[in-house]
Amino acid sequence: MEPVILHTRVKDGQPVIKPERIMDQLARFKGDVTITIAREKRKRTTNQNAYYWAVVVEMGAGFCGYTPEQMHDAFRGRFLQIHNPDPIPDSVKSTTELSTTEFSNYVEQCRQLLAEMGVITPDPDIDYAETKMKGMYGGREDFQAVDDDRRPSLGNAGANSDHDHSSDGGNGD
Repeated sequence: MEPVILHTRVKDGQPVIKPERIMDQLARFKGDVTITIAREKRKRTTNQNAYYWAVVVEMGAGFCGYTPEQMHDAFRGRFLQIHNPDPIPDSVKSTTELSTTEFSNYVEQCRQLLAEMGVITPDPDIDYAETKMKGMYGGREDFQAVDDDRRPSLGNAGANSDHDHSSDGGNGD
């Protein structure tokens, strides 16, 4: 039988959900059951994801010569590895699984790595990230990476890309 997940808010030490709903769900089971109560983790926000793709991923991709998807995969491989015991191969966690706090920490790790390479990303700003996402694959002449001969600036790179991360929350990794 499929597990039952009930979401509720707790107010003054009491669940807001009606006790009958809990009892109705318990009545579907026979024998021993496990009841787990945990604080709900809030998933990364749209604004967090917009900033990550429009600023961090784009600037990193421009500097490294990667596509945004390659840069995203490189960041995930560096910071979100899941180490498994031998002989199970290691895997990489999806950013869609991260809470707001975990995603913030991940983005800061990515920004720190870029800073170590000489790419300084602007601090997160909700309006900035949203504006960049709206014009991400259009005129991006004001969106520059590092003024450095080592790698090209973003300029209009990727202006013809047909993948828009604003609608799917990333690449669905």
